[in-house]
Amino acid sequence: MSKKKKVKFKTRDFSIITLSILVITSIAILSNFNIQLFNSSESDIANELKLLVEAQKNYKEVYNTFATSFDALDYKGLLEQNYLARAKKGYEFRLEYGSQNSFSFTANPKNPSLSNTYYYVDESGVIRYNFNSPANENSIPIDG
Repeated sequence: MSKKKKVKFKTRDFSIITLSILVITSIAILSNFNIQLFNSSESDIANELKLLVEAQKNYKEVYNTFATSFDALDYKGLLEQNYLARAKKGYEFRLEYGSQNSFSFTANPKNPSLSNTYYYVDESGVIRYNFNSPANENSIPIDG
């Protein structure tokens, strides 16, 4: 007759295994949440840039030139105070005036360790992005 060997788990061993599973599960859940939050804020930045381009187009209809600054762009008092402070949603927004017929906005992360995506849009309305360094007119289009 062969004797079966019983394996005994001590309560402490079981607790360590359970705790390990809980930690791994929590990390997986938080990672997924951070990815969803990241994607949400990234699309928010693109929407903010679209609003700024629209504001520039409206400004040009009134003054026959593009605004040279956020203060000028706020001619109707419609821009949020965050734009006037040049910061919103963890990004720093900049307006570059090119000429009467050209401009660009950039949105750069204030803390690159939290987000490494940089954005650029000009009078064409095509939003472009780049990872790890500022975007420009040659960067990848979001919808392209």
